[in-house]
Amino acid sequence: MTSDLSAARVAVLEKLRAIEPVLPASRVTTAVGLAGGTTIQCDLLNYRADDTYNDTHWAVLPNGPSGSGVLEVSRVSDFDQLDGSSKSVITVYEAFSAQVASGVSFYLSPIHPESVRIALNNATSKIYPWAFIPRVGHHVSNSRVQNGFWDYWDSSSAPTWWKKSNAALTLSKGVVAPYHGKQNLKAVADAGGARYIATDPVMPSFQQKDNGDTISLHAMVYAIASSAGGVSIQDGNGVGTIVYHSGIAGWEEVQTAEQTILTGSPTSPIEYHLNIAASATVEFGPVWTEGGAEIEVLYMPPQFRRAPSNIRESRQTWPSARTNMSELKGWRTQSSYPSTHPTNNSVIGNTVTFDVMSRSPHLLMIEGEDYIEEATLETDVYAVDAPQDELLYMTAILELKMGTAQMVGSGGAMVQAQLALKWEEQIDRLTNQPAFRMTSAPKSVQPMFSAPSGRTSYGPVDR
Repeated sequence: MTSDLSAARVAVLEKLRAIEPVLPASRVTTAVGLAGGTTIQCDLLNYRADDTYNDTHWAVLPNGPSGSGVLEVSRVSDFDQLDGSSKSVITVYEAFSAQVASGVSFYLSPIHPESVRIALNNATSKIYPWAFIPRVGHHVSNSRVQNGFWDYWDSSSAPTWWKKSNAALTLSKGVVAPYHGKQNLKAVADAGGARYIATDPVMPSFQQKDNGDTISLHAMVYAIASSAGGVSIQDGNGVGTIVYHSGIAGWEEVQTAEQTILTGSPTSPIEYHLNIAASATVEFGPVWTEGGAEIEVLYMPPQFRRAPSNIRESRQTWPSARTNMSELKGWRTQSSYPSTHPTNNSVIGNTVTFDVMSRSPHLLMIEGEDYIEEATLETDVYAVDAPQDELLYMTAILELKMGTAQMVGSGGAMVQAQLALKWEEQIDRLTNQPAFRMTSAPKSVQPMFSAPSGRTSYGPVDR
């Protein structure tokens, strides 16, 4: 089943038979440790001899010494099976941040938790194509706004490639049924004044090609009060007139007047703004621009780490038409993740170039498959379910074994190399099971460059 980093780490250690206590129910402290935070008491370890874990194991508190904090780790300096009061006590070299309470989760491991996290993260790309995350992004043809459908988020409060005018503005994923796509943006302004969010970066600032072009900004806005939410354009002339939602509850297309764009400057760059009045709550659906010269390039957000496999386009004009999609031809991927745009150092995923892009607004759906996302925080989730989760854990173990085998001076390098081969054999047996691989989305693979040597067609390995 889908598991967070903390649970996945334990799953790996359990497969390796490298976690103490062996039984999950026994992985709790049975009494408080010393006031200085240097000891852990667990009488459920009294089956092990004195000094069993000395200098070989790490004491791990997944939720900190109180049971409600963050991960803490320290090397074991001493283990007393039965101290003077007939208690099993673990002493660590570096004190925890506080006295270790009774009844909190802990375990001992010969492998540092960070090493397991790195191995799991390395495994996320190596289990492709047997396990992956389906990606679906949306875009309006010829729009300058990137991530205008809120498909991609850096966190639950930070949509990718957007920035806040003020830290007091609160952003989150919306609660109103989306106009289209899978997500809205909910914006709540404080009482201190009007706020806005802005595109960061925007395509004009990438390319500086829109000087003199006539462009309008459009957004589907949900508000229940007049002048609560609106749109505006900032360019070299400053911020243009804000156009607001009428206040009649429901979705409303709000758009600026056509504006002749003046190339931005460091103090007034080209940005597209979503405006929120003081103390107002507004939800924004799709955001896009109309007008301007034909766009040839679409930058994919960094979360789209693999090249798209298929792009579909609506046959009718957006936003009235949101269905009746057909496969789009004439596009190719020009670069691969990770990439950094040369003009402003923005991190991008893949870059899609179109032979022809419609200048009138049409809905585009960008489909593909992506690697399982890596974890940083203990609560970050590896979005992989059974049976593919087994593949994630086993591949992480293989990473650990191969890493140990390659360590200079490792006395057990040969043994670890042999063990790695055994795990590799298990992985092969698992992936060769019928129907083990996840079902892929339809593909219309476009070549990135020339065909590889000896190949005349393209498949997933070529993307």
